[in-house]
Amino acid sequence: MFYRLGVCLSMVALLLFSVSCKRLGEPGPAEQKLISERLPQPDSIPAKWGKLVSVSSVPSVPDWVQLWFQDDAGNVRFIGFNIRNYYLSGKIYLIRRD
Repeated sequence: MFYRLGVCLSMVALLLFSVSCKRLGEPGPAEQKLISERLPQPDSIPAKWGKLVSVSSVPSVPDWVQLWFQDDAGNVRFIGFNIRNYYLSGKIYLIRRD
């Protein structure tokens, strides 16, 4: 009796789980690459970049940190800074806000 009840409950549970599954949609658009710029002067950061909002680091790259700036339009730029030799990376990355 209990065996039959257990089998029936298992079948109902299996049926409910299969009905509740939903097919995933198609993948969205391809990821966009960040806009890369060059630093206008190797020893200064332009004021138009706005305020410094964050500094981050990556444990696997201990000599470098990223300086994150946000301007009045909400655009975010980040640039690498070498803390061992005290110089800015020549590449800047821009994240635009629309």
